Amino acid sequence: IIKRKLTKEFLAEVGFISKKNGNDTLFNRLIIPMWNEKYDVLDPEFEFVNSVAENLYTRTVIIKNDRDKAFKHRYINQALPFFNIKSCFGKKSIILVEGIIDCLSIQDAIIKMKATNISPEQFPNVDSVDNIGVAATYGTNGLTVDKMKKYLGSFSTIYLAADNDTNNAGQTANIKRAEVLKKLFPKTN
Repeated sequence: IIKRKLTKEFLAEVGFISKKNGNDTLFNRLIIPMWNEKYDVLDPEFEFVNSVAENLYTRTVIIKNDRDKAFKHRYINQALPFFNIKSCFGKKSIILVEGIIDCLSIQDAIIKMKATNISPEQFPNVDSVDNIGVAATYGTNGLTVDKMKKYLGSFSTIYLAADNDTNNAGQTANIKRAEVLKKLFPKTN
């Protein structure tokens, strides 16, 4: 930051420091850089050196108070379509989850299933783990109708997964999403 001679005003504008008091907004947070859909960050040949992150996802590591709870998840730029969507193209099925960490966890499970030749029995419309992609929608509000139309029409099966939050926000959102998806893509499971 110092080498690039970025001003406090710029850092506040992009969300790295508070506009209100100038404090660091990323302190005690896990930070995950995010790229647009032209990059497949989980591809073994992806090179961080030759790419530019267009967004940051941050998550509170230590929740001490109500403010930490309120800002548990944070995106610097919410304009990106989905996390990991490029790796899903060309596959028959997609699992849509809320968060990036959820996506990474399921991707890890898929890699382990593939390495041990376990068939995906819990996914009845999938013949091979090679045909399952997983992407994150950036929360319950991240899956818009425009994004559905642009990115999801090629999948024969779309699985919607939600966190088991006490307020049932994910489950409620997924019921609505499923209805919209059925109207947009009636032949999709």
